[in-house]
Amino acid sequence: MMKLTFSQWMGCSRFIWNAKCDEEKYQARFAKKYLPIGTYPEIDQTFSQYKHKELSPWLYECPSQILRNSVVNWYKTYRKFLKGQCGKP
Repeated sequence: MMKLTFSQWMGCSRFIWNAKCDEEKYQARFAKKYLPIGTYPEIDQTFSQYKHKELSPWLYECPSQILRNSVVNWYKTYRKFLKGQCGKP
């Protein structure tokens, strides 16, 4: 039972990570086309926009701490990328 629960939580965590990566890609493309040169959208740690009762109901079964930690890890990795310390998430 615990193995299944942990697997589901890891899946939710991965879903959030991938969603943040997709969001960043979209924002970067948008900025390149429509914002002044050198202007980029602010990167944040929000994840509530991905929780939807119909589109992603499984996220409601995962503790919010798991989801929050996934976003925080993504954000820290992205900040390290901006400093040149690692690759892009």
